[in-house]
Amino acid sequence: MQEVRVRFAPSPTGTLHIGGARTALFNLLFARHNQGKLILRLEDTDMERSTLESAQGIIEGLNWLGIDWDEGPDVGGSYGPYRQSERLGIYQQYAKQLLDSGNAYYCYCSPEDIALEREEAKNNKTNYRHKCPYKNKNSDAIEAEIDGNPVLRFKMPTDGAVIINDLVRGSVEFRNDLQDDIIILKSDGWPTYNFAVVVDDHCMNITHVIRAEEHLSNTPKQVHIYEALGWSLPYFAHVSMILAPDRSKLSKRHGATSVQEFRDQGYLPQALVNYLALLGWSPGDDMDILSLSKMISLFDLNNVSKSAAIYDIEKLTWMNGNYITELDIEDLLSIIEVEARDKQFLSDDNRDYFAKVISLVRSRVKTIDELFASIDYFFISPSTYDEKGVEKYFYKNNGLEKLQIVASLMKISPFKTEKIEDAFRSKADEMGYKAAELIHPTRLALSGRTNTPGLFEIMELLGPQVCRERIKLAINFLK
Repeated sequence: MQEVRVRFAPSPTGTLHIGGARTALFNLLFARHNQGKLILRLEDTDMERSTLESAQGIIEGLNWLGIDWDEGPDVGGSYGPYRQSERLGIYQQYAKQLLDSGNAYYCYCSPEDIALEREEAKNNKTNYRHKCPYKNKNSDAIEAEIDGNPVLRFKMPTDGAVIINDLVRGSVEFRNDLQDDIIILKSDGWPTYNFAVVVDDHCMNITHVIRAEEHLSNTPKQVHIYEALGWSLPYFAHVSMILAPDRSKLSKRHGATSVQEFRDQGYLPQALVNYLALLGWSPGDDMDILSLSKMISLFDLNNVSKSAAIYDIEKLTWMNGNYITELDIEDLLSIIEVEARDKQFLSDDNRDYFAKVISLVRSRVKTIDELFASIDYFFISPSTYDEKGVEKYFYKNNGLEKLQIVASLMKISPFKTEKIEDAFRSKADEMGYKAAELIHPTRLALSGRTNTPGLFEIMELLGPQVCRERIKLAINFLK
């Protein structure tokens, strides 16, 4: 049985978009489900737009998501090079083969000539197909007559049709008379996408091409090149687009669209991977939260939808909150450690304390940004107090008297959640107060906030000395 080999082949001309990330993920799931291999190939023949920075950003984004590959520019392999810019000689070899077999020809037509042809076809309301005067002429004779740098065009059939048995979309037919003779080598000798991708997929033994729907129209062109070179076709699977909630093309105006942006906004890689997997694929049984290993075990192209997937940031945010709450605490710490150290929340000396803080607050937040924004008072005394809270719990609630009562409770021993709560409620009963009348001003004094996790859990974490100092500061504030 032939080994399954798939590839993710981005162009390093920008950031890793969530559409590209989903394509990479589907390829990974398919490869791992079938005990096959995933190849990373960088299609960087667009010399003006491709950058090393973009290439590195794509690799970093995939690594952050946990999408690994078996062969690629950074890990090597038996079918490299894995950058198209390093494969020029290979493309030129097969281009010459097409030329020698009569399946390709040099075209000397200028861009102006072609523009006129297109305009004429438009005016006549006919399908445009380039009528090159050099198509059936001897190349050597042409070169003797014309001085210039031609492009190399592939001769497309003029009759019949190509039928693609797409693993997602089913049978799709393309008429050959509607296909133009495509350029396979530009005048500078570099290959075009439709030619390079065929050569690379064949030479790298790619068995399944899983890619975005936008490439479906390229498939008949590529099929003809495969056939002209006498090569077997891979299986094709074109996954649907990701659309905005209004079913328009997803863009910056709809919020974050790149993996880098989601990372910077506090989303976890596990949550984003889980969310992306469900954009167009159904594991069945209405499952929402899935580990990568579970996705791999369940993944089937038969369950990938032909319909466009709708981007839903609210669902992603909910899912992210779920992961923040449910992840093993050490796994969560490993994800946020660098940022926590940068913010001076975490050090070598307070790791256990930091872990307890995170465990206390994480069920209340949806993103890592929210997580960090909610814990500052565990590490530094509040410099200000919530304005509405000051009015409601300090001034209108006779907060000074209440805090003086609470100050008398700081000798509780052991200073544990249950013991602290018992002391608060007993003292409230003794003074004829509701427990909340002591709790709210104390919460404000300790955190500067009116909305936090349970007060008594906070007090245990802060410890009696810190609680005593902060209550004293609040009392002085009110005097």
